[in-house]
Amino acid sequence: MIRIHALDFRYPKQRVLSEVTIANVEAGDIVAVVGPNGVGKTTLFKCIAGILRIPPRVVLLNGDDITTLSRAEVARQICYMPQDTSSNAALTVFEVILLARKFAAADTSREHDLELVSTVIDLLGIAPIAKRYIAHLSGGQRQLVALAHALVRRPMVLLLDEPTSALDLHHQLEVLELLKTVIPLWRSTCFMAMHDLNLAARYAGKIALLHNGSIATVDTPERVITEENMKRVYRIESRVERKRGIVNVEALRSCTADPALAEQLRGLFPG
Repeated sequence: MIRIHALDFRYPKQRVLSEVTIANVEAGDIVAVVGPNGVGKTTLFKCIAGILRIPPRVVLLNGDDITTLSRAEVARQICYMPQDTSSNAALTVFEVILLARKFAAADTSREHDLELVSTVIDLLGIAPIAKRYIAHLSGGQRQLVALAHALVRRPMVLLLDEPTSALDLHHQLEVLELLKTVIPLWRSTCFMAMHDLNLAARYAGKIALLHNGSIATVDTPERVITEENMKRVYRIESRVERKRGIVNVEALRSCTADPALAEQLRGLFPG
């Protein structure tokens, strides 16, 4: 299990995270981290993964302070999948995914590794491109390969930064259904940074809402995705309903749109 307590982080000229605390997350949970652009979702993931330097006793993994663990141990237990999955490596898809097994926490045989990689490739529907070079793939295909790379490691904590942003609707649902199955089965914990609130509400058991670099709330989708929070955090008027047991949010209009600017722009481009 992972615990985050009063995490602060700043770049030289900008404070990004302020007193971020996430303590009610358990093994098997899928947590969607949501919030407007620039609130610190990626920075939060990099801090958890040990990529950015943080103070001691801020991020605990099974009670251990991650700042006291070796980089190899952190890499075995925590897997971070960034938004940018581009690569110029002269490796095939199968080779890239197989290479991820060296980060696995468990020491397994090569036969087991080969079987696991083949199974994950099949589950994600990328068997037809398994022999293609990673540099020759589309953005969506690379994202699927990156997800496979993360899954075969079977980490204790999986950090996915917008894992479906480059995927078509079919693959978005396929990937999220797979995560909803394997994360509880493995007793791992998955954090997903997402912009699609409806998908977040459908596939995450908990939502962590970031606002101005702080956690506004961490709770069930029903308690987090409310019209009040949409107005306060996203600055939009919305309609939030519960349909067939699933929270659904419909964005209606921006609270900050200035009609005078539209008129000014119309004057610049008449007719």
